[in-house]
Order: sequence, then structure tokens, then C-alpha cells
Amino acid sequence: MQFCNLKSLIVLNSVIFSTELPASTNPCDPSPCGPYSRCLVSPQGFATCSCLPGYRGAPPVCAPECVVSSDCLQTLACVNQHCTDPCPGTCGIGARCAVINHNPICSCPPGDVGDPFVSCQKPKETGESSYCSVESQFSKHLY
Repeated sequence: MQFCNLKSLIVLNSVIFSTELPASTNPCDPSPCGPYSRCLVSPQGFATCSCLPGYRGAPPVCAPECVVSSDCLQTLACVNQHCTDPCPGTCGIGARCAVINHNPICSCPPGDVGDPFVSCQKPKETGESSYCSVESQFSKHLY
């Protein structure tokens, strides 16, 4: 398609008018690049297309990194169209986070207690000596 010296015919009340249309000076208007892309004018005056940062593919078929979590590895989740680790900020203080099938799973480390979404801590000492003395007193009565 040629953009210069285009003429349009306008019909008003059966009268034909001929008008010169201005030559297009920007090959990126309208953009030929498609969605999620940018159009830049090359030094030679041609439209040059590229995908926007964070998008993949080649114009005119640029796409976000993901739309749903299944577009990502099993250990990542789709957040704002990017595959990311869903763990940061999910679990409580001292908790562990593992990603299983795109979902963050919070747990307290072995031996710790608490709510893994709030905080995990070592159990309070109950005093082994008191436990042992109760056990030994109990065992005396069994014999």
C-alpha cells in the first residue's frame, strides 16, 4: 500500500469532491506490530517491531510470559503475567515454604511449633527432670 498522493472521493448530495489526503509520515501509525509490542521508525523510515520487555515471541505474536500458572514451571506461579516464586511474603516468621504444583505450602521446620502462616518457634522447655520424676514415680507403682 502506498501512502503518498492518495485521493479520496467524497459524495455529498450527488456532487463528487476529490481531496488530497496527506502523506503518512509515521509508518507506526497505526502500529503494524500487534499486541504487547512496540513500533519504532528505522533510520530508513520503515516500521521496526519488537516485543515489549517481559513479553516473548516475535511481532505480531508477542505474548506475556504466562496467563495461568500452568504456563510456568511447577515450582513457579503466574503473578501479573510473569512466572515468579510465590513464597516471598506468604509464610510466617521462621516457617519454611515449598512450592507444590504452583502453590506455596507453609510449614514449621521439624521440631518447631506454631502456625506456619504467623510464626514458628522452638517448643518451650518443659523441664525433663520433672517429666522423669513423674515417670519414675508412676513406674514405682506398677511393680
